Amino acid sequence: MVKAMGIVHSVICILFTFAYSSVVTVSQVKRAPVIDGVIDEEAWKGALTLTIEKPLRASKATAKARAMLCFTSQAIYFGFVCEEPEMKNVRCNITTHDGEVWRDDCVEIFIAPCPDEPSSYYHLLINTRGVLRDEFWCDGEADVRWESKAIVKTKMNNTSWSAELMLPIVSLDRLPIFSDRWRMNFARERYAVSPVELTTWMECVNSFHEPERFGEVVVEGISKLDTAVGITRKAVQAEVKAMHAQLRKLKASIPRACKTEKGKELQATLNELEGKLSGGTLEAQWKSAREVKRKLNHLKGVAELVKLVESLGAPYAIFAPSPMLKFRQDQVPNMKPCTKISMHAGRGEAESAQLLIAALTKDLKGVRVSVSPLIGPDNRAIFADARLVGYVKVNKPTPYGFKVAGRYPDPIMQIQPFDVSEGHVQAVWITVWVPQNALAGEYVGNVIVAPENAPKSTVEMRLRVYDVDLPKQSFLRTCVLIWDGKARAVYGNAWTDEMRRRFYEMCLRYRWTPPPPLPWDKVFLKRPDGTWEAVWDEFDREVQKWMAKGATAFSIHRILRWGTKPPPVEERSDVATKLRLLGEHLRARGWSDRFYFYVFDEPSEKAFEEIQELCKFVHEHAPNLLILLTAGYGATGSFRAHAPTPDGALYRRLAGSIGIWVPHIDCFDEAFLRRRKAMGEQVWMYVCISTCGSSYPDIWRIDWTGVSHRAVGWWLWRYGCDGFLYWCVNYWTDDKGKPFNLFEDATAYPGGNGDGFLFYPDPKLGDPLPSIRAELFRDGIEDYDLLCMLKGKLMQVASDAKLSQKLQSLLQRARKLIDASDIITSPKDFSNDPHIYEERHKAILETLEQLEKVTAQKK
Repeated sequence: MVKAMGIVHSVICILFTFAYSSVVTVSQVKRAPVIDGVIDEEAWKGALTLTIEKPLRASKATAKARAMLCFTSQAIYFGFVCEEPEMKNVRCNITTHDGEVWRDDCVEIFIAPCPDEPSSYYHLLINTRGVLRDEFWCDGEADVRWESKAIVKTKMNNTSWSAELMLPIVSLDRLPIFSDRWRMNFARERYAVSPVELTTWMECVNSFHEPERFGEVVVEGISKLDTAVGITRKAVQAEVKAMHAQLRKLKASIPRACKTEKGKELQATLNELEGKLSGGTLEAQWKSAREVKRKLNHLKGVAELVKLVESLGAPYAIFAPSPMLKFRQDQVPNMKPCTKISMHAGRGEAESAQLLIAALTKDLKGVRVSVSPLIGPDNRAIFADARLVGYVKVNKPTPYGFKVAGRYPDPIMQIQPFDVSEGHVQAVWITVWVPQNALAGEYVGNVIVAPENAPKSTVEMRLRVYDVDLPKQSFLRTCVLIWDGKARAVYGNAWTDEMRRRFYEMCLRYRWTPPPPLPWDKVFLKRPDGTWEAVWDEFDREVQKWMAKGATAFSIHRILRWGTKPPPVEERSDVATKLRLLGEHLRARGWSDRFYFYVFDEPSEKAFEEIQELCKFVHEHAPNLLILLTAGYGATGSFRAHAPTPDGALYRRLAGSIGIWVPHIDCFDEAFLRRRKAMGEQVWMYVCISTCGSSYPDIWRIDWTGVSHRAVGWWLWRYGCDGFLYWCVNYWTDDKGKPFNLFEDATAYPGGNGDGFLFYPDPKLGDPLPSIRAELFRDGIEDYDLLCMLKGKLMQVASDAKLSQKLQSLLQRARKLIDASDIITSPKDFSNDPHIYEERHKAILETLEQLEKVTAQKK
């Protein structure tokens, strides 16, 4: 998938460059400007003026913009003048305060009053209507509850627009104001032209939200103002009070009289930090409070370790948290050590467990982990696969993630002996791929953990296999793209046709379909007389082969060009013939719903007429061929799934043209899409970087809850989706082909950690390595498939009046299980409790097994 989603709020970045000096100064004025949107008062003549011209990611500015700044004893004043020769094309859809203003033509202000902490800053956005969004950012996450109480006015004319904003100093109450030296940036988003122009005062690399690049602005004398002094006092007192409470909570969580050295060291550290908070100047107290805040995550981990060391007295402990829970290596889980693992699966299903080995009192050396065969009915064996979890470095936390930099678990590698440093953990991933011919029943085995320098431990492992058959081909149609060029760029000659085939089959094993390679170049043959024939034998064999391996959907190639325009006039006769031949063949084989044209990506509203013309051309010659639309913000407008508008998404205008609707998750117009589905069209969904900074579930965010990745399957079920699309599973290089080192920096596509790859290139150049995210998304698709099966079985039994009367309580339970509204509570909210998903999965298997038994007896 070509990434053209548009630069989103959390991916936007702002930086300051000044032509002549690295530090600029703004002085207090006696008379404030009148806020009317017109930059004509005397105060503006002496204001600091900055040009907004530095392009973000090569987005060169073709229209000038400037920002102005001055202040009084009570407020800071900002002015903007933006040239706009294309005023008729200005985007101004957002009308509500705190709406997604960054989707419109707008200007942005970034203010970080604490120069030593630029990651905490105020952010204000103003569109041409004068609609304001104000929020406070801290550690990569926005708090829109902050209210600036700003007054805003804008003015538009034929060739430009301007804005004025008055920001009361008293509103800057989240941070102390110790210094006149602040960090700021200003930005403009210009959607009136294509491509979009994104520019800043100080130069950005990937996003406006790069506070380390903000420019230095001396707001002369502001820290001495009475208002600023009052803000400082209150902010310091609040932060000190909060950190005192955190330290007291930590002290209460460990034994009052620790017996071990580790426990005594922690108590001494906590006492020392409490002492620092209690004395010194306001600035000293603030620095002490921030030190405590920075250390809190580490201190919490140490406290968990101390509790274990004090209570167990063993050199290490083994835990079995849900695989949906992610622990960095410096995080010891707050739970009891495990003695057994329980898993539940149907035939043809995969289930995973996670073991954490925690070194408590010393470094563990040469730890070996193995799993015995699981022995079940008739002494049959099922084999589990133990693999080592790798940890990748998150340098810049993803917005709305865990907010903590560090190494996070994600790649799943071949098992080998490993060391664990004292006070740290190492995860081992255990997966059972239940054979299609497995007997139903209980299977039992053991996981053996054997360090070289500590006693061996055994954990019992139980697997319950249900009399339920999960089909190899998922009910969920998918298009999950492999970018072959990026694989070749990383692997070189090691990327053989055979390895490529194995990678496709690995994806199919995870229940999603990369568009299988089909022999399109051998299908259409031109006869000497200029007419066309189609040879389908090899094509059909390949389709059937891939379907037998689990493929659910196929992309049509070598007929249409990439883009929204219909074929050139001189090519239309040949293209029309190919369309007719393909349409007739797919209809005859019953495959029409399995094939699609994916020939444009995330188009804007401006392309709608061309799309309608293209679709009309295709359907004139092959009415059964499906055209797929990925609908991002450009095709959606101001509508959002969590904030719908009365008119709905813009892409409604394409009704009658599109056969497969694939909106981005937050562009999902449920009412419209359910109507289209009822008319026989397919409804899919996709996710990408655009939801970073929000609570929508996704499959890409490494430094966020693993529940999110499994929840995507439930989201698709909850909103009646037939399919899912993801733009790339192996985005391993930059646009110039330079490989990323994803183990040392988990950002591939800018703006978040993990977008664009669900697999890692093997450093040893073996087959690509799957990720935890891939495993959890697979579980989500399995949940989706089991829900489809349960719904089908429910309908089958309900159609038999006598049987349904007899099984009322069982059917009532089945109806409750397929209602996902308690798991996906809204388009952007999901239950974050792993236990709920695991128990629901087990209950579905139990209910399916009972219904299968009853219907089998009836037959």
